[in-house]
Amino acid sequence: MAELELHGVDAARSILGAVSSDGVSGTSRSTLIRFGNANVTRGEIEDWLKWKSSREALWVRVGAIAAVLAAVFAFLALLKFN
Repeated sequence: MAELELHGVDAARSILGAVSSDGVSGTSRSTLIRFGNANVTRGEIEDWLKWKSSREALWVRVGAIAAVLAAVFAFLALLKFN
């Protein structure tokens, strides 16, 4: 998976699109794909993309919670000093 991290999400998505350009061939999860210096299956790339997406969503949620907490603390600070 180091090759996937090295090239990034956009490259992985474009490889999946190029492999199945006709919409039929290369769509099996066991299709072997040459990606950089590694051979990975289509399923491994799909699983990695799902994992990256879930990690990104986690950090969006963490950021939203931090922003709400900052707003609450700022509001409480305003109330305390008035």
